[in-house]
Amino acid sequence: MHKVYPHTPLRNPATYKLLYHAQERLRTRSFPGVKAKGPTNFVQDNLNAAKYFGRPDTSGLEFWGTENITFLLDTNRHVIRTIYEPSFALHTMPEEDDESELVKTAKAEIKSAITKAKTHVIKGIWGDLAKDLVALGDNYRELGNLYNSASRINRPDQLEEKLIEIADYEDKVTTGSWKVEDYNTDVSNINSMADKAIKKFE
Repeated sequence: MHKVYPHTPLRNPATYKLLYHAQERLRTRSFPGVKAKGPTNFVQDNLNAAKYFGRPDTSGLEFWGTENITFLLDTNRHVIRTIYEPSFALHTMPEEDDESELVKTAKAEIKSAITKAKTHVIKGIWGDLAKDLVALGDNYRELGNLYNSASRINRPDQLEEKLIEIADYEDKVTTGSWKVEDYNTDVSNINSMADKAIKKFE
């Protein structure tokens, strides 16, 4: 796929019409997916997903496309002047917003900093989680011991006392399990937020 330049999405892609030359190329050239979808759906689907590839000159025409096809568009008249196979080498003018090496380096450093901060926070959560898992394991063991003890009690008054202890540890186990779920949710949310932040610098 050709180099993609930052650009707002193509406006009103459904309004673009194929000119004769584009129609002939679509009929005579090989484009991946056109047979399966049919020419009309193939063109529309790829226009909807098209990314900006640059300008061939100062005429106002623009290259847009996907990994399946490249369009030469007249964005003022909303027509497709012609189309090219994905392997066709494009010659485009320099873009004013083409990223400099300084910008690329800055983005890479920001993404690295986000990743490091995410890892630092998650490692702290893992430390707390480890302590609570140990406590949860202890409570589970004690609960097992209480159940085992209760199974051997015959006196109703003693069994009632033991059931009160069991209920207390069941509450501890339930609370501990909820805390573990909360830790996992926190980690998932932090990963999601970090990924979204990183994507803004791609």
